[in-house]
Amino acid sequence: MILTEYLKCPICSSPFVLSGDEKSLVCGRGHNFDLARQGYVNLCGGSMGKLYEQKELFQARRNVYEAGFFRGVEEAAGALLKELFPGNGAVVVEAGCGEGSFLSRMERDNPGNRYIGLDISKNAVRMAARGNPRISWLVADICKIPIKDGCIDCIIDMLTPANYTEFNRILKPGAYIMKIIPGDSYLRELRRNLGLGRYENKGVDSFFSGQFELLDRRQITYVFDCEPSISEDIYVMTPMSEKREEESLRKRVDSVTMDLTLMVGKVRK
Repeated sequence: MILTEYLKCPICSSPFVLSGDEKSLVCGRGHNFDLARQGYVNLCGGSMGKLYEQKELFQARRNVYEAGFFRGVEEAAGALLKELFPGNGAVVVEAGCGEGSFLSRMERDNPGNRYIGLDISKNAVRMAARGNPRISWLVADICKIPIKDGCIDCIIDMLTPANYTEFNRILKPGAYIMKIIPGDSYLRELRRNLGLGRYENKGVDSFFSGQFELLDRRQITYVFDCEPSISEDIYVMTPMSEKREEESLRKRVDSVTMDLTLMVGKVRK
């Protein structure tokens, strides 16, 4: 399902219409983007490089979500969406949706809203579209989001880089943004094995507060007991151990610390 009414052409910014055969999006200047058979549309074009198309990374992330590692933050974010939009009807975008597990959980818990998931990886978005056809999935770059100005009620930015210029552009006046960042102890067992220190996110936190009116900040911390295969999947899904020579350092762990900060901001306009 593609929510055409909220999208714009990434080439010329003209609005889209669905073609007569319903197989592509066409803008007023004739630029055409085919809908993939899985139900997503690629509004990015070209190859984004091997780093963004590692299928094993996205499968590992799906496995970790299904094992319940992110359940605490999923529940907290879903409850917040319900608080922000008790009457439903909101248009919610996840920027950097990956293989779609998190946004699919939001849609399952709050089905009365409309959802758009975008990611720069075609492999990730293809996987997301196969898993949930009720969400509008886009291959797109957060540096040039193919969404019209001022039409989005909420953006979710979960453990991914942000582009606040583009976020402010597509959000409605008074709309919301949900930013989720790692805490100091996030994945500390894995980081210790790889010889890495704690996460440092004070700069991200303060910059977010400078961009938006901070309404809420919640700390989500718990210890997750995991099977050996999930321990390895957590290593694979993160950028911490992407170098082949670091594979020998991926020692099995029986538990992993979840430590995230969930911030909710409101647009100042």
